[in-house]
Formats: sequence, structure tokens, C-alpha cells
Amino acid sequence: MKHIRGRFGVACATMAVIAVVIFAVTGVIGSAASAVMEKVGARPSAPDTVDPRIFDAPPPAMDVAPAPAHVVGPATAEPGTDADTVTRRIEGVGPAPGRVFGQVIDAESGKVLHESEPTSGGIPASTMKVLTSLAVLDSYGPQHQFTTEVRGDAADSGVLWLVGGGDPTLSRADLDALADQTAESLRAEGAPRVSLGVDATIFAGDPWNPAWPDVYRDYVTPSEGLWVDRGRLSPNPVGPREAQPADAAGRVFADALKARGIEVTGISRGDAPEGDAAVDRARVESPPLSTIVESALAFSDNDTTEILFRHVGRVDGGDGSLDSARQKQRKVLEDRGLWVDGMVVDDGSGLSRENRVAASTLAGAIGLASAEEEPDLRAVLTGLPVAGAEGTLLDRYVEDGTAPGRGVVRGKTGTLTGVSSLAGYMRDKDGAILVFAFIVNGAPEADYGARVYLDRVTSALADCGCS
Repeated sequence: MKHIRGRFGVACATMAVIAVVIFAVTGVIGSAASAVMEKVGARPSAPDTVDPRIFDAPPPAMDVAPAPAHVVGPATAEPGTDADTVTRRIEGVGPAPGRVFGQVIDAESGKVLHESEPTSGGIPASTMKVLTSLAVLDSYGPQHQFTTEVRGDAADSGVLWLVGGGDPTLSRADLDALADQTAESLRAEGAPRVSLGVDATIFAGDPWNPAWPDVYRDYVTPSEGLWVDRGRLSPNPVGPREAQPADAAGRVFADALKARGIEVTGISRGDAPEGDAAVDRARVESPPLSTIVESALAFSDNDTTEILFRHVGRVDGGDGSLDSARQKQRKVLEDRGLWVDGMVVDDGSGLSRENRVAASTLAGAIGLASAEEEPDLRAVLTGLPVAGAEGTLLDRYVEDGTAPGRGVVRGKTGTLTGVSSLAGYMRDKDGAILVFAFIVNGAPEADYGARVYLDRVTSALADCGCS
């Protein structure tokens, strides 16, 4: 009764980039190592974290954390890229449209080539998804799959349960597959009439982050352990959502059963039977976690990333609540040597303006994901869209001074009112691989200019013969 999906199949054009050296867990950049960074397939673009025009209030005042020791330690090899040249390139773009938290690192040597308040906490917007992706891959591994089950009650063949496993990709087609399996099982036992229970208890606590204003309800679905089609009421990534997505999934499944001749007498929420008290009727598996992460990063999928955040909150006996997710994600970053005092993890997607992240942490996470000895984290790289070609970077790098970055820069974008961010990597004209992270806070409300500034800065680096 196992059904494994092959969704997210995309045409992949491979862009190979060889990375040498990378970040040890202690934060020191160590011995040379190779990693192949592959590009995910191009798909239609999606909006960034949230349309910045929906906010009128300026960003809150920043609490600057005291600067601790750098996350990235001293280089272990002589650098091939000149720091002064890199800084001149960045300054040549012109003044930044706000306060900049940034860091650029030469991947081969590990030398910090440029930095601006790299260990102070900035509002990261959607670049937060880089850290959530790293944490969930580190916790579960790239091949992990999330299971949605249909269980019967061993004591009563007329009781059926739809049990959510926190699969953010669950679709109507998957519920149809479950209904096919379930109907066949019930007919074989002569039980064409059932009551249906819905169990979404995999994540404890409130599915809505209290830091999110109501206007976000068109940008993210409440993070329940069961939903269908991300709880969206239209195919658009921005639009109305189900207020109770697990209930909606139960109704869709009930309709699918009815279409197959199974009468459903009622639907309720509760805890499904387990172990010997349960009968396995049907199940479907999600795509591998690495595939889910790649898609979430490429298209800045708030819904998926918040579910992955809750899964981080289930590690080591956690209950999958918002508070547990915050604590567990911090622990992963601490264990990996990426945590900086003063940072705040408030959600997984970057929608919350309470998040505070250091640019050195973002750069360190991307560097760690490219380490030869860290293949389980590779989807953090392969999910980064290519400038001017795919995902949230499809419509970027179109202004004057950005042509050198097209097809060269790969990065995760972030946008909130007064916030623009970009974190990723590139190969410059001399063949050096540069890892970068920039967060701009306090940009003017009409902050298209902040995006263009970041496109120009990274294009200047891509065009750099900085050796």
C-alpha cells in the first residue's frame, strides 16, 4: 500500500561549480575540499517573502548585538583574491540605501574579503529560509520522506482516520491515491460505510505565529500537520488560504472516498489509534527532503518552509510547536558553530520582523553546505536560483550594471518593507568562488532601489578580476 510520488520533476540544466574548502563545525575554515553545486530546473517565478507595499510602518529600531568572535575563523591557506579590490568593487556601486550587514568570503582560502557589521543582527526576510533548510537537512537527512497515512480502528471497521505526517507537498492527487487504496481495502472487508477522523497532532501548539499580522494570511497558511495543496484556495502563491487546513484536507479526502463508493457518515478531529489498536489502510510518501528544500528555496515558499521549521521542532523529542522549533533550530546552528549572540529565530520563513540574523551566519551556512564532507546539506546550494534565469531571481538583474551577474550569481532573496537581502555564491572572472551575504535594513519604503543595489554589488563581484 505504499505509494511514492515523483512530483517536482523539472528539466535540469546543470551548472557545475567546484568549491574548494569549507567551514569546519568549529567555525574555522579548513582543508581544501571539492563540492559540485548543481542548479535546479527553471520554473515560473514566485513573489518574494511578501509584497513590501502592504506595510506602512517603518522597520523597528535595530538592537545591535555586541560583536563576538567571528563565526568564520582565520584562513588556513594564502588567499587568491585581494580584499582591497573586492571592497573597491563594492564601494564603486555607490552608497547603500540603508544599513548594510554583509560579508564576502573567498571559498578557496576562507579569507574574509569584505564585511560590514557581519556579526550584528539584521532583519533577514526570506534569507532566513537558508538557515531553516540547513537545520531540517541536518536533522533528518536529504532522503527523508514524510508519510501521510490512512488508519482503521482495530476494534471497529467502520472507523477511519486520515493521519497527517507534516508533508508540505501533499496534493489532491495524493489524497486520490489514498482513497483508491482505502476503498479497495474497505471493500475487501465489506465495510462500505465509515466515519472519518482527522489527526493533525504531529505539531503541537498554535499553527499561527503571533508575530505575523493578519495581512500575512494571504502569504502563508497556518502550519498544521495536514493540508492539501498547501492550504491555498487558488493556484497562486499569494491569495486566500484555508483557516483550518487539516479540516479542509479531511473534506477533500471524504469526497474522494464518496466518489469511490464509500459512504462517509461524518468527519471529526482527534487522535488516531496507534500500534496494535490501528489497521494500516493506505499511505503516501512525500518526495525526498532534498527536493522539497530545493523547491522551497528557489521559489521562496513560505508555506513549505514553515512546515519544515516545525519538523525541526520535533527533533530529539520536541513537540513540533513554534517554541520548540525556535529552540531546536538555534541548537542546530550552535552545534554547527554558526550561532552569533544577539540573533533571534522567530519563524522559519523570514516573514517575522522579530528575526535577527548575522550576515556571517548566512555566509557560514552556505559555505558549510558546500563542504565535501557535508553532502547531506547540499540542497541548500542546489536550491539557490540563478540570477536572471529562475525562481525569485528570474526577474532580477535587469538594470544597468547587473549584466555580469546574470547566469553567474546564485542566491536566496529576501524582501520586507525596508528590508532587502541576498545570500549565495558565484564564480568571479578569475574563477574564484565567492560566498556572500548582504542584508539591507532601513531602506526607503519604495525599496526597489535596495534590490537593484544588491544586484549591482553582486554583479560587480562576479565581474571582478580580484586576484
